[in-house]
Amino acid sequence: MRPIFNDNFSMKVFRVFFVLATVILLLGNVHAQEKAKVIGVTPQDIVVLYDNDVHCAIDGYVGMAALRDEVLQKTPHVAVVSSGDFASGDVIGALSKGEYLIRAMNAVGYDYVTLGNHEFDFGVPHFNALTAQLTAHVLCCNFQTLPDGKNVFDAYDIKDFGGVKVAFIGVATPATYSSTSSKTFVDSEGNYLYSFHTDGLPQWVQQQVDAVRLAGADYVVLLSHLGIDGPSITSLELIAQTTGIDVVLDGHSHSTIASRQVNDKAGKPVVLTSTGTAFANYGALIIRDNGTLSTVLVPAKEVTEKNAEVQAKIDVINAEYKVVADRVVGHTDVKLSVYDDAGKRLVRRQESNAGDFVADAFRLTMGTDIGWTNGGGCRKDVPAGDFTVGKLYGLCSFDSRVVVASVSGQTLLDALEMAAHGYPEEFGGFAQVSGMTYEIDTTIRTSVALTDKKVFIEVTGERRVKNVRIFNQKKEKYQKLKPKKWYTIASLNFILLYGGDGMIFNNLHNVQETDIPQQIIIERYIKEHLGGNVGQQYAKPQGRIQLR
Repeated sequence: MRPIFNDNFSMKVFRVFFVLATVILLLGNVHAQEKAKVIGVTPQDIVVLYDNDVHCAIDGYVGMAALRDEVLQKTPHVAVVSSGDFASGDVIGALSKGEYLIRAMNAVGYDYVTLGNHEFDFGVPHFNALTAQLTAHVLCCNFQTLPDGKNVFDAYDIKDFGGVKVAFIGVATPATYSSTSSKTFVDSEGNYLYSFHTDGLPQWVQQQVDAVRLAGADYVVLLSHLGIDGPSITSLELIAQTTGIDVVLDGHSHSTIASRQVNDKAGKPVVLTSTGTAFANYGALIIRDNGTLSTVLVPAKEVTEKNAEVQAKIDVINAEYKVVADRVVGHTDVKLSVYDDAGKRLVRRQESNAGDFVADAFRLTMGTDIGWTNGGGCRKDVPAGDFTVGKLYGLCSFDSRVVVASVSGQTLLDALEMAAHGYPEEFGGFAQVSGMTYEIDTTIRTSVALTDKKVFIEVTGERRVKNVRIFNQKKEKYQKLKPKKWYTIASLNFILLYGGDGMIFNNLHNVQETDIPQQIIIERYIKEHLGGNVGQQYAKPQGRIQLR
């Protein structure tokens, strides 16, 4: 028989090829195993699928349902949970006031959810209506009525998975007071009707953990909307001050954490995980039959199957939404930027052309000296091209109304100091302005004093905001702000009236609550002041805010 290889060179080539082919095959198998981590479970294993900070990414629910279906083929012990901020944050939530998202979550069949601060964006009465429609069990140990201190929702629930008891405890960020309209939580006299247990939260959560352990829970999972950065207590701080928690499924800071070991008060490692935002990933907590715990993030792009029933319901929602969202209100020659090129929210820490545009819309449409909006209210970039209702609500998603009032120069100085107090960190209350210019001296540490709810009290030391100037329309030039002078301002009820982001505008005069949504004001500005086209004047920020 004739040999296959008739020389050493051919044999060497074959060996090299064989090795390469083997490496490629092994790498492919490793990748397949990476993708199969979630579904590679036994019938005795428990899988908890989780999300956080979905912020209206409604199409992602189809993938969540499909992933659940896939896991159910391997084990009957499956739950689907959310760590909050699902009802608001994008166009589809703003136009439906969160109801489309509730319909989507009900279609999937979530088991448990806790509350994000943005669940309260449409006020407590509407929040109550939304949660009443939600079929999932709402858990939140620290949202309580005052003065009796009763929980509005169950603090926890224990689910039995084939004889293994898993406790789920919900906790919301106390920063909800300031990141949402604080006045939604008070009565007409300013008395707080609700509490988020700002004081002693770790001790309060510890009581819930002790209770579920006493009730026989084998594992404790915290559905947390705290995040890993301030200004309120973080999930890291909570873990460090408690014992008995096994896993924290975290939200609020939009962090992407596949699995992180954080020691609790007793030095025991606790698993901390978070999926990012907008269904960039699906999370899976796996409790193995042998007692080991692990978490994995599955990129959304790797979930290629679809749940046909959920897809059909999402298609109906999207069709209803599209009719409204596709209406064209104008055109923009330039991109209006909320984010910088690195994907960071520049609008919360410096001037942006999107902020200039919105503040101009308020000032020029309402005919005031000053236009003011908060950086946290500008949500998504607007690309050049047709300016649709959908893009308008993407830019300004929240259900805020425009208010006109007279405000003293001193109040403006205090408000600017509050708006700049967080720099260089992001702050939702960062002031984007029109008819005004100012400087921030970044070498000066903030001297703003806050309440325990992160609400402005006073400026106690040197001010970092300098050289504030107001545009004099008659003289067509900027002039130095006078503390005792009164100026007219157009802004949002969230800012001027509701204490949003902890802002306090004291002693407002001649308050006119227009009840006109901010999106309508911006549409008017495009049509009536810009002739239907956002031009090159907004190609870049206009130099109203200088960082020194």
